[in-house]
Amino acid sequence: MPRILHTSDFHINALRKFPDFYLQRVRSTLNEISLLAKKEEVDYIVMAGDVYHRLDILHEERNIFSEWLRKIKVPVIGISGNHDKRTVEIGDTSLAYLSKLPVNHVIHDGPPCAVEMEDCTFILFPYEKWDDYEFYLILESRLESQVNYKPIVVVMHEAISGCTIDGGFEIPAKIHLDSELLAKFPLVTYWALGDMHSKQSLAPNVWYSGAPHQTNFGENRGKGVLIVDTDDPTNPEFFEIDSMPLEVVTGPYYPDLEWDPKILFKYVPDHVLPANAFFPSNVIVEEKFGSVRKNEDTLGQESMVGIFYGLEDTLLRLGLKSDLVPVAVKLAHKSAKELRISVVSEKEQDKKVTTQDA
Repeated sequence: MPRILHTSDFHINALRKFPDFYLQRVRSTLNEISLLAKKEEVDYIVMAGDVYHRLDILHEERNIFSEWLRKIKVPVIGISGNHDKRTVEIGDTSLAYLSKLPVNHVIHDGPPCAVEMEDCTFILFPYEKWDDYEFYLILESRLESQVNYKPIVVVMHEAISGCTIDGGFEIPAKIHLDSELLAKFPLVTYWALGDMHSKQSLAPNVWYSGAPHQTNFGENRGKGVLIVDTDDPTNPEFFEIDSMPLEVVTGPYYPDLEWDPKILFKYVPDHVLPANAFFPSNVIVEEKFGSVRKNEDTLGQESMVGIFYGLEDTLLRLGLKSDLVPVAVKLAHKSAKELRISVVSEKEQDKKVTTQDA
């Protein structure tokens, strides 16, 4: 029976604000996965969605993943996630250029399908906001034609009832997998899930691998991948990936503060920084009112758009009717703009008071 390396949520371009490091970090993660797959003699690598984070993909971001696919000898079975989607149209994703690879990999971003390999069947569910009824109806139809002499792996990118984010908060979900439902699908050997960035199990053979590395500040360290033996699908083995970690630093500024070059830092000072404060390129400074600094020569404002990236999907998952989502997003942007104006006004007023006192 085959062995499978299960991973997901690479978010390749999530940390573009570190131009000197983010592609180096992704390349390191992909290389470690290649080495691990060879060492552990896995037969397939499953990537359960969210290859990219931003839709404005640069050539070098696309190329780093394409080159890895070209070199890796192990067949890769991948699907698109919510961050990969460009529009609501099925199959319109940032992975479309990989959907017809003339190699032994399958990167699928269209309707759900079954992929027959010599010793394993993969049923692929790219992200499409499925609800219980839709999901199980499609799954039943795909399983009807399957035979039970090969293991069957369901690959999907969805929030399943009971899943949690890194902080332990449970995510609202439209699909649930309880023991009663799982009993209706005895042919399914293993459920390879993507979307949550922390490793977790919702049932003995239902697992989120988590992201292979931290994709944002605030996520827990200790990310990695799962290796599943389809002869023993309830006991996947976790392997940590030793990529450049993300760390948040708060507190005062000291000119002689040492920054580990093997770590990416977000520094949030607790006071106004001196004008000559210098930071290396692996440090992003986010002051309390939203400004971002990389060194003494670059001082800019973070776009408010970034705060609302994915807000539409979050509102839908929380149960807001789809026709009300655009209104909610518009109101959120308006409120943020007014809040920003208010904060800036307060800063200007503080400056005036300080000048008058002087």
